[in-house]
Amino acid sequence: MKKINIVKMSFLTILMTSPNVFAEPMYTIAFPDSTYNFPRAVISPDGNNFALGLLSLKSFASALAREESVLWDGDSYISNIAYSPDGNYLFVGDYEYQGKIIDARTGKILFEIKSYTYSHRKEIKFPNTGGINCSEFWPDGSKLLTADSEGFVELWDVKTGNKVHQYDLPLDYMKYIKLSHDCKRLYVQGIGAFTTIDLDNEKIIEMISSETSSLSADVKWLLSNAGQIVHIRDVDTGEIIKEFSLRLPEFVNSLDISSNKKYSVIGGLNRNGIYSPRMILNNETGQIERTYPDTKGRSKNDPYGNDIIIRFFPDGRRYLTVNGSNVHIWDISDLYANVEGANIHK
Repeated sequence: MKKINIVKMSFLTILMTSPNVFAEPMYTIAFPDSTYNFPRAVISPDGNNFALGLLSLKSFASALAREESVLWDGDSYISNIAYSPDGNYLFVGDYEYQGKIIDARTGKILFEIKSYTYSHRKEIKFPNTGGINCSEFWPDGSKLLTADSEGFVELWDVKTGNKVHQYDLPLDYMKYIKLSHDCKRLYVQGIGAFTTIDLDNEKIIEMISSETSSLSADVKWLLSNAGQIVHIRDVDTGEIIKEFSLRLPEFVNSLDISSNKKYSVIGGLNRNGIYSPRMILNNETGQIERTYPDTKGRSKNDPYGNDIIIRFFPDGRRYLTVNGSNVHIWDISDLYANVEGANIHK
């Protein structure tokens, strides 16, 4: 990777590379290496900032991946981060089944919570896999939904920090959760299945086979991977809108769909002797617009290695990956330029 400048900071190193080389990351943020844990990442609703957390939670300006502040320092690894809809607050969950809501600018702790699992530790089925690893704010920011790795889903009042409700749901380990805009449905990616739940009745509506998935920003499309097939489904009806055979391994760790639903990033895999490069999929044509170097022989922190997390920025022209202890920012604006240029010359 060609390095133009290196800026060293207290716990991070930011490596800036040429933004004209689209096959290389624009920026790399290097966290202290950890054997078992990796940084969590979340992008603000307006795309102007992003937050990263391992033991410390740090806020960055998106434009130059510049560290702005250390919002919080802790002694437990961070398992989940979520922005409130207005971007003013952050929820931070940890591996000890505790969490806190903090001011996204100052880091001031507004309140702390302890999940149901925290006080029932003897019953833990997944002791090494995550704590409070999922969260979602109500669209108006008034409530917070949390889910832990034991399958417990709880609702909290953001103003008081009081628990409003504990749901009785037939769930186990959850990778992520997402609310419908009317807050009547909860979408859950678990182990091997994507589940739609009626929150009012606390019943499963639908379950489909899915190893990894991502919902579009408007919660209308579901991008999912099952075996070598990638599906795009209508969330409301469950109907398959598009189907792509991409010669993938049986699963990938992560994928994401842009907010305008034009592109998807299918994560690279390097696991147990299975290798697959990251790729950019055009959701309209089904064409692979970009394939990155193969993951074989890559170290865990390599930008072309195993993609643990993928997140699109709201503009759909940049995305973020977590690879081992490093976080990388990528530019795909040239793909839009190609399409816009072709349209001009029609």
